[in-house]
Amino acid sequence: MSIKSILFATFAGLCAGAAISVDYVWVGGDNGNWKDTKNWDPSAVPANYSNLTFTNSVTFSTADLGNEYEYIYLTNSTAAMHLYAGGLHRARRIYVNSGGRLHLWEKGCLDMLRSDAEINCGIAGGAIFCHGPDVLPPRFYRLTFPELFDLGGYNQTVTDINNLSRGANEHVITSETPAMLIATGAISSDSTTYGHISGKAGICWNPNNSARKLLLYHYASETSGELIVSNGVVEITDGAYFRKLSRTVIGPGGTLKVVGTANFKTAHLVMLEGAKLDFGTSATPTTCALDRVTLIDGNGVATDLPQGVYAATADDGVAVCDRIVGNNRISVTPTATCWKSTQSGSWSTAANWSLGVPSSAIGTGIVEGGGDYTVTLSEPAAITNLVVRNWGEGTATLDVESSLESVKGMWEVGTGGKILVGENGEVSYYGTKGAVATKFPAQTGVFHVYGGGEIEVRGRLAISNMCGLVVLGQIDGSGSVTSKVVIAGNGEMLYHYAANSDSYFKMHPGGRIEAKDYGTFRVAKKTESYAWSQQGGSLDFSGHSTYDCDGMWDFCLGQGQAVFREDAKMVGNKTVGNGTARLYFTASAGRPTEVWFKDRATYSAGSADAQTQLQPSGGGRVELHFDSAATHTLGFLKMGRTVYSGFSDVYISDGVVKVDSSAGFNQGCASTTVNADSFSTGHVYQTGGAFVVNGGGGGYSTQLQYGFILGDGF
Repeated sequence: MSIKSILFATFAGLCAGAAISVDYVWVGGDNGNWKDTKNWDPSAVPANYSNLTFTNSVTFSTADLGNEYEYIYLTNSTAAMHLYAGGLHRARRIYVNSGGRLHLWEKGCLDMLRSDAEINCGIAGGAIFCHGPDVLPPRFYRLTFPELFDLGGYNQTVTDINNLSRGANEHVITSETPAMLIATGAISSDSTTYGHISGKAGICWNPNNSARKLLLYHYASETSGELIVSNGVVEITDGAYFRKLSRTVIGPGGTLKVVGTANFKTAHLVMLEGAKLDFGTSATPTTCALDRVTLIDGNGVATDLPQGVYAATADDGVAVCDRIVGNNRISVTPTATCWKSTQSGSWSTAANWSLGVPSSAIGTGIVEGGGDYTVTLSEPAAITNLVVRNWGEGTATLDVESSLESVKGMWEVGTGGKILVGENGEVSYYGTKGAVATKFPAQTGVFHVYGGGEIEVRGRLAISNMCGLVVLGQIDGSGSVTSKVVIAGNGEMLYHYAANSDSYFKMHPGGRIEAKDYGTFRVAKKTESYAWSQQGGSLDFSGHSTYDCDGMWDFCLGQGQAVFREDAKMVGNKTVGNGTARLYFTASAGRPTEVWFKDRATYSAGSADAQTQLQPSGGGRVELHFDSAATHTLGFLKMGRTVYSGFSDVYISDGVVKVDSSAGFNQGCASTTVNADSFSTGHVYQTGGAFVVNGGGGGYSTQLQYGFILGDGF
């Protein structure tokens, strides 16, 4: 049976008896010539209005494909099509099935010509990835959402559609950084989105016809993106949850309808003149609590509603808001004072804030969207919760040139947000372990840099007396955007935790710490372990910078990459309490660990009783590279770990690597009673420099599959 016959039978089942034939199957490579007959089964260039099938990943960049095709199928988890401008011009229907992936890279890469055109990902899943702005086709067609629809951080515009989504009970619209799906133009029917909108994805509803309605259902995680109703009606259906929206804007011809038990919450509600917030009618009126509500009149003048309760009609203690429809109410109870514009200015000027200058009695929000602006703090201040990010394009910067103190606040530096601690600035953040009744739970994210947010330290940032999580990067491990801490000049970042299991500093994928000049990253001395957990991301120390880990904790470097170059130093642990300090390098199968010392960079594990341990698990790999002309002191070097499998390798090409503690150098597992398959394995590869072992108590010990390789053999 030919490939074409097999696929015909498969599609007959997938499409529930629809009369679909498979005319051509791509059998070429990942970027073959469309017009080469050897790349097709049968051996011919596809004819006009034929049906095409792809089962592997293929890229079409600049080829003129010429014809118009009826159906294009991406059939399984290995099927992927990458389209660039000039790649695939004309198609009637595209089906992305069974885990297939459609990647759209440039505007104009895909066109849908017919009035019944369709991109359908409702058959056994599928995914669409957008890699540039406005890559969706502009023509009249039906878009049935895939299992995963990733906006890629770019606004995507759909015009003249006749159905935004239909019939899929589980899908995800997502974006790692803020991006909008904009539905506009001659939308010919009401539309529905099922599944969930997650990450920072938003939706803008802007049909030409003000009667057109978008129904929002909800099944799982929620988005922190924006909801914009420029025109028409958006209905949050009964039982749906949209509680984390960063901003909701209702335009002059727009109506946001919140039905029944729908749970609606937004950090900032903006209603222009003529906008309607429709709660419908219910026997028992409820109250929707909002932090900030801004009304914009016909002249563009914005006014924040004072704290209070508002409804469509006046009642005892209830004020009238003419933009509310129905018998429910809104309660405006601000939890933060917010920077009011995208203009730079002084922190100390009350008129710059929605509720006056921030204090420790109310949260602080620097989140206004659009443009680059800076809030400059030049006098000592004390606050509690803080959010710095930009809801639109541009960067919102908090420039601390004096002292800023926060006690038990929850801090977020998100997309488009930056905190700059100037040369004369000092930020003191106290997590406040304190009494049990007042401390944060250990797994609470209390200081979070994510979504491309940045902290630059040229003065001093002290995160101390910690309980709860300090998080750098994406907790869920998704995406590639970098969130970072930069320590420059003579800047210092200090992290101190109060007790074991109370606090962790976790760096996730997308997290990055850069130290340069004479910058220092310091984890203060403490006897408990588990203070630092690198679960991805990268470290880059250059110049005369220092990573000072003067304490005892687990997972100092792991599941990512660390590079020390030029004259940078990594200063390890000292003996503390009654135990022996340990410096761990760990890894998992999915995230290996690479640590490099280059140029003249130095690694010092600390005292003679310190331990340098390479201990991967789950098949992971730890690589420690010494390409530096310096002398490095490792203390007791242990490569391997009981029970856990993995690979630990040390590479020496320059300098002197000294193992000189009383315990010496141990390769392999300390126990010979467990299954050998569980042991970590690896080698020391030496092609230059010197390796010195001076362990009077234990010397050099090797077990199982370890070894020492000299020369260039590897």
